[in-house]
Amino acid sequence: MTAPIVNDPKTEHLLEWVARNGGKINKIAPWEFEDTGRGMVATEPIKPREVLISLPSSLLLNIRTLQSRYGQHLKQHSLTAHQLLALHLYVEHSMGPESTLRPYINALPLVEDFAGAPLCWEEEWRKYLSSAAQMLSDKQLQNFEKDYSAIQSFLEAYPDVCLPPSRTNLVYWWLCVNTRCLYAKVSNTSEADNMTLAPVVDFLNHSLEPHVEIKLTPSSFQVISTRSYQPGEQVFLSYGQHPNSFLQVEYGFAVPGNPYNEVRIDDEVLALLGKEQKDWLDREGYFGDYTISQHGPSFRVLVALRLSRISPTQLAPGTPELRRLKLYMDGISEGEADASVVKDSLKRIMEEVEAKAIMTLEFCGDKETVAANVLSRDTQDTLAVLTSLRDTNGP
Repeated sequence: MTAPIVNDPKTEHLLEWVARNGGKINKIAPWEFEDTGRGMVATEPIKPREVLISLPSSLLLNIRTLQSRYGQHLKQHSLTAHQLLALHLYVEHSMGPESTLRPYINALPLVEDFAGAPLCWEEEWRKYLSSAAQMLSDKQLQNFEKDYSAIQSFLEAYPDVCLPPSRTNLVYWWLCVNTRCLYAKVSNTSEADNMTLAPVVDFLNHSLEPHVEIKLTPSSFQVISTRSYQPGEQVFLSYGQHPNSFLQVEYGFAVPGNPYNEVRIDDEVLALLGKEQKDWLDREGYFGDYTISQHGPSFRVLVALRLSRISPTQLAPGTPELRRLKLYMDGISEGEADASVVKDSLKRIMEEVEAKAIMTLEFCGDKETVAANVLSRDTQDTLAVLTSLRDTNGP
């Protein structure tokens, strides 16, 4: 470990501000780790079920706590939680020294800290992402554009709130929310609005397995230990058991050796199917979401590849080919009759995916940029899944 970052004035001001406003931090402190960057370290022995952070609801930012600030405007021009939080951070930042959130705003990541987020990249770079990451990135871009438009419309309707931000400017505040928000049940109408920004809590780095749990009460937000810690150990919060494609797009980092990594092969599988086959899969609930992991292909892949061997004329109810497929889907048959054909198809698909991965590595070459490093890591994750599957007697 390196020196604690509590020597950083911005962090010190944030901690002082939290304490002045009723927040309590117990037995943990900010620290700069060599492998994960800024995080929280145990400063004393910690037992399970100890409250490590406690924040009064007045320090939280969510649709409930911001009602008093924007409630009248929101009655006429509604915003989602993500839109409102990004807007609020932008508005508070524009207020400069007059902002009551200044210590929190100043402690947020720097603009360059988001260089690894595909949302900040040019299209030329995003197209080299793996299929899984590219699909998530495309969806994220659509969400941002929708949110940007909603915020622009809101500020045009209420110019007294603040001048509208530029697109580049809002990308930063939108990502601050996206990468730092936590789930908290604050809305009874929309599950997507159950997000909260909690100062200091967002210093906790991600672990695949939960080390702490969140408890939300009517008056406070608490972080409670679920295991013991010794001084010097990093305290983690689990963002969920996600593959690196999700973590990189949503949070801007990846976990080395992530066991939840998977390779999406929708394009390759669908290329083997005609319209009638696709329609059949859609009716049966098996269209799309085709993945392979180190443990093998998903059941959806195996169904689709078996269907690819059935011609449109054999899709009529009662044909021997369709009956055999339905027996497999219902778990009555292990599908051994089609196993070798499916294995050959999967082998060709994996070769296609591997060829694309190699092209991406060639594109990155010796480029010394954050985007190139992210793409290389994303591609190496893909190749690692393929290698692991082959090593376990896969295709």
